[in-house]
Amino acid sequence: AMVHAIPVGMVMTYGDIAIILTARAERSGLEVRYTPRMVGHVMSRFGSVMPWWRVIRAGGYPPRSLQARAWPHYRREGTLIIG
Repeated sequence: AMVHAIPVGMVMTYGDIAIILTARAERSGLEVRYTPRMVGHVMSRFGSVMPWWRVIRAGGYPPRSLQARAWPHYRREGTLIIG
């Protein structure tokens, strides 16, 4: 749901998403700590049904193995991204 909520033309890092998920869990009384790697794992399994190109690496770059497929999405959405 969080990836679907990222507005067109905007991005979030794997770490950004992990921080928000951890904060939500804490507010619910859960002692769960999410990591960027956990977010990456979920994206690798289920990302194809999401706007996966809106989730980027901490350095501001698209996912390594999907860079060529991500650029058309960035251009179409007007996303400013390093590259």
